[in-house]
Amino acid sequence: MLASCNEEAPSDDREPPPAASIDGSSSGGADARIPNDAGRVTTPDAAARADADAPPLIEGMDASEPTLPPGPAEGSCYGRCGMPELLADRGSCACDPECLTRGDCCADKHELCAVSARTPLCTLTGREIDRAVCGTDLGWTFEHDGEVEVLFGDTYGYDCQDPYPNDDAQATLPLERPSVLPAQPTTPVACGNLLQFDKKPALLGGETFAPILLYENGQALSSFLGETPLTAFSDGEHAYMIARRGNTIEGPVYIGWRDPSAAPGVQPARTVYRSGAKTSLPFFRNPAAATVAHYDPAQPQANDWSAGGHTLFVFGRGDFAGAPARSVHLAQHRLPLVQPDGSMKWTPSYFTGLTADGPQWSDDPAQAKPILENDFQQTMQFDVEWFPQLQKWVMLYGGDVADWVGTDGDEDQPRHGALHMRLADAPWGPWSRAAPAFWREHAGAFMHCDAPADAARPGCDLDELPDDPKHSYSPGTWAPQLLDFPGCISAALTPSQPNFSSGNVQLPCLGAQRGNLYGPSFIASWTADLAGDQGYAHAATLYFLVSTWMPYQVVLASLTVHLP
Repeated sequence: MLASCNEEAPSDDREPPPAASIDGSSSGGADARIPNDAGRVTTPDAAARADADAPPLIEGMDASEPTLPPGPAEGSCYGRCGMPELLADRGSCACDPECLTRGDCCADKHELCAVSARTPLCTLTGREIDRAVCGTDLGWTFEHDGEVEVLFGDTYGYDCQDPYPNDDAQATLPLERPSVLPAQPTTPVACGNLLQFDKKPALLGGETFAPILLYENGQALSSFLGETPLTAFSDGEHAYMIARRGNTIEGPVYIGWRDPSAAPGVQPARTVYRSGAKTSLPFFRNPAAATVAHYDPAQPQANDWSAGGHTLFVFGRGDFAGAPARSVHLAQHRLPLVQPDGSMKWTPSYFTGLTADGPQWSDDPAQAKPILENDFQQTMQFDVEWFPQLQKWVMLYGGDVADWVGTDGDEDQPRHGALHMRLADAPWGPWSRAAPAFWREHAGAFMHCDAPADAARPGCDLDELPDDPKHSYSPGTWAPQLLDFPGCISAALTPSQPNFSSGNVQLPCLGAQRGNLYGPSFIASWTADLAGDQGYAHAATLYFLVSTWMPYQVVLASLTVHLP
């Protein structure tokens, strides 16, 4: 990792720095030089010797590794990558020894500082946009039949009530990115009519959404709180959904496909799915799916990671937080899954390791090995896509949950509560280290402020900012001080999930609480190619959906990424 170091971040009139490899090294060679704070020039080896007693690099952000200091040393760029407002006196993220030895900037800035802009754009859901839905979250996207389809999780109808026992919604977006989108707003902005929900026929109450129905043996399975779509994909002919049923993480995961004949005429045909298989494998309880144009283990030179209907890759974690969420497994399956006789074939092969001959696979899940180990705890949902504009696979994940859920697992994230990004050249990796890509402060205009549980502002958020020793919201090691939540929403919200009593479930929090980021999902077809921008060979703006919890909505946002 310390073999060499790039000089400075390129400006508009400079050549790009030497290409950094996915493990953080660069092609600059052993003679690459590092300008330090005193203006002297030293080699990476000398820098490493000078800081021989410094903490090791943050590899995978394993909580068992030594704890880094709470903030950057005086005069160092450490912890300030991607935060230009904290570098006004330096001009760029320089390569001082502390940055180098602690895994920040320099040779690995193309991992940790690849994101140059983070922009929340507009609110995609809510009654002010479409009366069919009061509030919803998640929003898994995939391309099918010339549109971007979107599957949402627990959804509240026009009356802000949960339509027990089926509460998952479905909608479409245009395949092409609109020519005009809002600039970074300081107040909440609606996306207008970009999203079109599948609605019930007028005779069934057409003012509200038509819920997704998953049929098994002629019966519609429930999809109540927590029973949601987990990911979705298309083979070019059939639309598929992977969904959880059951009210615990151990509940079965169903693989189904859109099949109107499963329940003809009950509601819009697009919302009816048939179960074809299910799995209880612990490492696929939190999945993300991607389809590619071609994959052949025997002929890797023919592999084409572009979106297509040849092979399905399913990335899986064992949970959304805690120890089972820390590793990622990978399975692959030839498409289509639906066979000519109307049945569905589900016989995936599992990644078992990487050898000189390439990735190895087995039909036996007991042989499966993770492609990523020792990730941090609060991973939440995630998405993985290949972006030809970057020539990289991109993994986006992380975020936070409400305090009352009881999983304070984000203390080992580089940036607490943020969405994080990893990059790879192949689905099985190796994956770059986790870098904060989009955090709460960026989305302030679309999220509720912290609401301490006091008489003045009653609520469920247990954080008593700025220094509650038990529940303080700290940005983590990537910020030198506790940052506030500028421009956030403080007024009462509708809906303010999870402030509802639905069915027989009494939810524990009634009142305001803080907004949190979770559930990112790329809209790959909207990607803007910026090749050549600022001298970088690969640059693009990636568009994605993200949930905000308070208010209970889905927001459209973007990341601009520069890579050599």
